[in-house]
Amino acid sequence: MSTVSEFYNEFSSRLVRDFLYGNLRVAAQRKFFLRLLDDVDIKTVLVVGCGIGDVSADLAKALESRGGRVLAVDISEKNVATSQKLFQRENLLFECRDIIKAPPQELVWDLILFPDVYEHIPTAARAELHETLNRILVKGGSVALTCPTIQQQHALRRTGEGLQVVDEDVSAEDVLCLAHDLQAYLVHFSYLTVFFRHDYFHALISRIPATADLRAYPPQPSYLHRLCLRVYVRFRALLRLRFLKSRDIGL
Repeated sequence: MSTVSEFYNEFSSRLVRDFLYGNLRVAAQRKFFLRLLDDVDIKTVLVVGCGIGDVSADLAKALESRGGRVLAVDISEKNVATSQKLFQRENLLFECRDIIKAPPQELVWDLILFPDVYEHIPTAARAELHETLNRILVKGGSVALTCPTIQQQHALRRTGEGLQVVDEDVSAEDVLCLAHDLQAYLVHFSYLTVFFRHDYFHALISRIPATADLRAYPPQPSYLHRLCLRVYVRFRALLRLRFLKSRDIGL
């Protein structure tokens, strides 16, 4: 058993406590990932570093009605064993595996998630990870990450608390490098305030076809819809003009 596996076996009890009492970081992560499933084309989801599986179980529940499935993997045998005890769904499978050394081969994935995991992959191993993701991500697929910001990592190093056995910095440039290696685009990047100001970020990388099929996009609004919108805008302008005049502000 590797040092990393041993660390996360010991770390498992903390994840159980987070599940019991709640964790704001995980709550934000769950909300972000579930929102990604609004894309009805997503049927297969791979979660890398699933912990004890609570977020993966929520994703599987959300995909159930459309026949989707989730494979949730973790490097810790204890985490996986706990996940299997806590959450059973027909469209959810937990496996103990190192995504770099033993990537799943039986399927390619519409969406691959790294829930506060990418920073725990050694910088020297990123190129190999990106090659693996390239093979197992579908042509129009996406990769989503939640990570602590560099400022948060520096703060943890100053206190000497909260860091894990491997804890690398992940910058916006690193995320762009991942997008480049996947022949994809960074389509979403946002900073969050979870415990401290701007301590985490969420990112979504998507492969967008070079020639987009316009049939895949929603049609233009109808004439009636556009007319109603114009009426609304004019009415709002009149109200705002009245407000400006009441404050003696001219145009």
